[in-house]
Amino acid sequence: MPSNVLRRASICLLLLISHASAQSSGGTVNGTVKDATGGAIAGASIKLTNQNTQIVQQGQSNANGYYVFVDVRPGSYSLSVEAPGFKTARVPDFELSVNQTLTQNLSLDIGSLSESVVVEATAPLLQQSSSELGTVIDAHAVAELPLNGRNFTQLMILTPAPIRCRRLKARP
Repeated sequence: MPSNVLRRASICLLLLISHASAQSSGGTVNGTVKDATGGAIAGASIKLTNQNTQIVQQGQSNANGYYVFVDVRPGSYSLSVEAPGFKTARVPDFELSVNQTLTQNLSLDIGSLSESVVVEATAPLLQQSSSELGTVIDAHAVAELPLNGRNFTQLMILTPAPIRCRRLKARP
């Protein structure tokens, strides 16, 4: 009998662990590094800097020019890319939210390392990395909205949702 209880407890524990691992409080920053002709730049040095803490995460692009930073804490970041024989490219401050995947594709110009290019871009209207719908509701909105009984589930009406079509019934 104790082995049966132990077996059930281990199954419950595995289910809880698998459910907990699906939840993430971090975001992802990814993209490709290419030259002016569109060719991938392998081995480019990429630095992701948190503007609030000045903590730097470093990475390199793979053979296809792809890079990725996973489980990045939400906040304000800047990105810089260096490769031998190319100018340094920098992406100024951008915001990363909870569970957001942000794609930053970069094109490096030929030049020396002493030259740099600053990429000025606006926020993308379309998220290129994922087709999911979601939003982050900031603390100010939560504090100021008139929620009946302070029930946080009422905030779901503020989030985008897929358009649902009703089936029309034919009239006799």
